[in-house]
Amino acid sequence: MKILGAGSLHLIYALLVLLHMQTSIGSNSTTTDDGVKCIKSERQALLAFKQGLVDEHGRLSSWGSEEEKKNCCEWEGVQCGNTTGHITMLDLATNSYDRHFILRGNLSPSLFELQYLIYLDLSENNFKLSHIPESIGSLNKIQHLDLYYCNLSGSLPTQLANLTSLQYLNLGYNNFNSVKNLERLSRLSYLQYLYLNDIDLSKVNNVWLRYFSCSPWSNGQQFDCFYIPMVVQL
Repeated sequence: MKILGAGSLHLIYALLVLLHMQTSIGSNSTTTDDGVKCIKSERQALLAFKQGLVDEHGRLSSWGSEEEKKNCCEWEGVQCGNTTGHITMLDLATNSYDRHFILRGNLSPSLFELQYLIYLDLSENNFKLSHIPESIGSLNKIQHLDLYYCNLSGSLPTQLANLTSLQYLNLGYNNFNSVKNLERLSRLSYLQYLYLNDIDLSKVNNVWLRYFSCSPWSNGQQFDCFYIPMVVQL
């Protein structure tokens, strides 16, 4: 029997979650009062997010306020629930083998006005040392959150502990200067996968870390952590 490595398990898990999301949330929304399959406030939130980005190759060219582009459920990377019309999925991950499509700019708090998001993947884009906004705590329906290699900085907001539906969280390869609030994630009872590559965990409660599968780097500070077999209540 072949034993899969952590990287393979990571990929398989992400693909399974994505497949489940696509089959359960659908790709279209209900029609709103103005005849457009998109909720106006959510469209505006996405456009505000786009405004803070540099999109050199027009990856988000389908996003716009023009009449023919008003249906944000048809925009690149966006999926809406087929019964509510709310945006439930945003996948703007950059392919590591095609880096010239990378998005650069600020991680706008407007993105976290999408309170019906279940799946959010912004991995491998460059947010130029932006901090994770505290408003991320409003995403109380989110199950999959991938911020891998996004050039984020600052402290981890305590509001991450409010994401009580979260099953998958990837914070690896960023520039956080403090992860002291990481221990609060132990309260997330549905969390199955936590990815913390290249994050300094030297000041995190060691008792809590024992419940992770973590491989330390040679410097004894950075860790590769990829699985939580149980939840610890602190």
